[in-house]
Amino acid sequence: MNTFKYKARDSSGKLISAHVQAFSQAEAVRSLYEKQLTLLHIKETRPRFFAPTARVKLSDLTLWFRKLSFMVETGATIPFALTALVKQTKSPYFHQILSDVRQDVLSGIALSESMQKHKAFPRFAIGMVQIGEVTGRLDQMVTKTADYYDREIKLKNDVKGALMYPLFISVLMMLLVLISVFFVVPSYTVMFKMNDLPLPLPTIMLINISDFLIHYIVVIMGGLVAVICLLLFSKSTPRGRLFFDTLYLNVPLVNIYIRKSFNFKFAEALCILTASGITILDSMEIVQMTIDNTYIKRHFHDVLRMLHQGNRLSDCIRDFPHYDPLFIDLVHIGEETGQLEKTMEKCAEYLGRDTERYIKNATKLLEPAITLILGAVLGFIMMAIMLPSFTLIETI
Repeated sequence: MNTFKYKARDSSGKLISAHVQAFSQAEAVRSLYEKQLTLLHIKETRPRFFAPTARVKLSDLTLWFRKLSFMVETGATIPFALTALVKQTKSPYFHQILSDVRQDVLSGIALSESMQKHKAFPRFAIGMVQIGEVTGRLDQMVTKTADYYDREIKLKNDVKGALMYPLFISVLMMLLVLISVFFVVPSYTVMFKMNDLPLPLPTIMLINISDFLIHYIVVIMGGLVAVICLLLFSKSTPRGRLFFDTLYLNVPLVNIYIRKSFNFKFAEALCILTASGITILDSMEIVQMTIDNTYIKRHFHDVLRMLHQGNRLSDCIRDFPHYDPLFIDLVHIGEETGQLEKTMEKCAEYLGRDTERYIKNATKLLEPAITLILGAVLGFIMMAIMLPSFTLIETI
């Protein structure tokens, strides 16, 4: 979907300058005319590589779904609820999106159809709203969507919170290393040369490293920036993202977390959808929208293909390595007993707690490992400085 910048006047003659998202310029023009706007100018905006991208925070999106569910539950119409929520939104970017959605709904377009025009809304959320519109239980589906993203936010916050201390220790130790290499080592080097001392191998190595970093710091920093930009650009391409997603699944600790969180989100989404009376095939079509890892999503397409051929879900996922054995067994039990909703609910509860435990245990292993590695580096620096210092003291 492309972004178009336009200038138009509304029915009162007020000048409006904003952006609209559409697959083509013709579609963008049509959507603006449907909003009863008199178009003055429209132009597609090309994304720049270094330009900052406006995004809607997941917390803002979740809060919007939560407020929308409250209003719909109390009997408010969708247009009224959207009008009220537009006024309450502080983010300028999200405010513009919600204004466009409101205009679409007022012109007779379904809420889910309007949401599809904007990248800010996850496909899973759009699918849930669409189900709510078809079944007449929009309030329930919006509430479940908010609950789902609340748990996703909690999981992300658990990861961030667990990594804060190791990250702080890493940054602190790196600062100490850099101060030692750029300021402490050069001063000792001058003293050692003035006294013409025979230097041990660790000291010679440290002095050479320090000289190299001091003289080529600009080249090194430029190279690092170039590599980071190249990696970011590669990750933005389909092949690059597939490469990195495959790489993450082979990194120790990270691969286990990805698989555990995938199974947790899968079980939770399947529980919500089956509880709403959605068929397994339709549920799986929506569940795939929650998958972030492109490598796993490729295998998930194979699961969908097997389901369409008439196979049971437990048989489809049994041969793939990304699924937890407990998850597979519980899916099988749910299919045998006809209570897939209950088994998925219990499974999601267990996998959620299991993922939280893994995050805590992984960070407990990470902290001493980081301390040991950086401590060894600092120990090497101290040894390289102190060894010739002892020789200097003996000569005095």
